[in-house]
Amino acid sequence: MSDNKQNAVRETLAKGAAKADAAYMSRRITIDPITRLEGHGKIDIFLNDAGDVDRAYFQVPELRGFEKFAEGRLAEDMPQITSRICGVCPTAHHMAGTKALDDLYKVEPTDPRRKSAR
Repeated sequence: MSDNKQNAVRETLAKGAAKADAAYMSRRITIDPITRLEGHGKIDIFLNDAGDVDRAYFQVPELRGFEKFAEGRLAEDMPQITSRICGVCPTAHHMAGTKALDDLYKVEPTDPRRKSAR
């Protein structure tokens, strides 16, 4: 086999190996089903060549319609409303609603309050 052909074969093999390495390194991690929420859900995590998270998707395929409870309501009512939507984790929903209000009104909680929310 001539040197040119050997070089072409080596180059083709090197490209194929690089492609295979890239495909191996850009991995997808799927968590399905998610067991810590009411209903169905899944998470897809895509890693880049370095093995770090490139992007992630949280998917809930069913419409639950909780947003309808919020329409026309005062924002200040949402922590109480959201805490009653879910019987499994009312405290988490209450805290999320409260933190959303803090963000909405650009309020920085006091140091003792911030420490108790952790």
